[in-house]
Amino acid sequence: MSVCSPQSGFYWLTLMNHYVPSVCLMLLALTEVVVLAWVYGTKRLCRDLETMLGYPVLPFWAPTWKVITPGFVLVLWLTGLLDFRTIGSIYPGYPFWSDLLGLAISLLPIVPVVIVAARTLVRAKGTPLQRLRESVKPSPLWCSAEVTAPDPIMPEMETLTKQIQDERI
Repeated sequence: MSVCSPQSGFYWLTLMNHYVPSVCLMLLALTEVVVLAWVYGTKRLCRDLETMLGYPVLPFWAPTWKVITPGFVLVLWLTGLLDFRTIGSIYPGYPFWSDLLGLAISLLPIVPVVIVAARTLVRAKGTPLQRLRESVKPSPLWCSAEVTAPDPIMPEMETLTKQIQDERI
């Protein structure tokens, strides 16, 4: 039986629509942009993008990713939290416990992130700070597509990659 069946579907949809974007999605967006810009690093990101695009990215992007975007997302998220009203105050007919259920539903997308992060930190060796530092480093196995071994499925890609590299030189 579907949760969003005709009898209760509108209530579930409204509950998810009210809580998930305002609580969870903005928090995930903020976390993603902060981790990408500050943990992975804008220099490394620009280098990776240059490898993928074939030309350097404009210097405008580094401060945008580090300061402007996290600032805007943080302001939007905090504004949404400060202006937050319970679903029962907006849509009559919802019981008092629906707010707790809505918050629980909104946190579900974050649960896998927390579980994987905790598992990574528990499995790592060293002090807690060393574990954290080691867990946010890129894998030594990661490299750009130009450095990887030839693809056995598409051997013509190796020839094409060499031609592109020769043209750049």
